[in-house]
Amino acid sequence: MNIQGALAYGPQSGFPAASVVAGILVTLTGALGSTQSQTVAPGTADVQFPVTVADAYTATAVAVDANNNTFGTPAQSNALAVTGPTTVSLSVPTSIALTQTS
Repeated sequence: MNIQGALAYGPQSGFPAASVVAGILVTLTGALGSTQSQTVAPGTADVQFPVTVADAYTATAVAVDANNNTFGTPAQSNALAVTGPTTVSLSVPTSIALTQTS
């Protein structure tokens, strides 16, 4: 399973004159305690996180400089409930053939 996040951008003023956004730090957090982070290039529109556990997830995204200092308040996502499958397919024996050997 994957969770995809769509990032939106907008101007925010008030940062020191030499400030440069080097990346966007996106963090996915599950209510059960799992956390995954990735840093993507500024302007990236979509991020994906692989998930293997059914949980309620939220995400944050914040601009960072080359030293991972943040700019502004992190953007917060909505909560997303990821459910696991209710059934799975298994490979099980369907027959057995007997033969005589010496």
